[in-house]
Amino acid sequence: MTTLKKQKLIRIELVKETNTDLDQEKVHYIASHLNTTLLQAFPGRFDREGQFVITDGNHRLAALRLLGAEYAPVVELTHDEWVHIAMHKGSIEFLVEK
Repeated sequence: MTTLKKQKLIRIELVKETNTDLDQEKVHYIASHLNTTLLQAFPGRFDREGQFVITDGNHRLAALRLLGAEYAPVVELTHDEWVHIAMHKGSIEFLVEK
């Protein structure tokens, strides 16, 4: 079943990557071609420390930081959705409302 999720903008320093082993050439390529108005929201959830832990988009996040962005678009997953994606490498379908 497809669900509708509302996109939020949060301060980029609150977004926590889940992969720090990034291909820097890919990051620079994305940064040079990134249209921030078309940027897909980062799916994730807030942890106990208030950090938004993403399940996907580590290279896009690094590119956004490289460009000096102050905010990042995110969609908040439920705990079960996050576990399904991040831990079990599953997928879910959802639409994002801006």
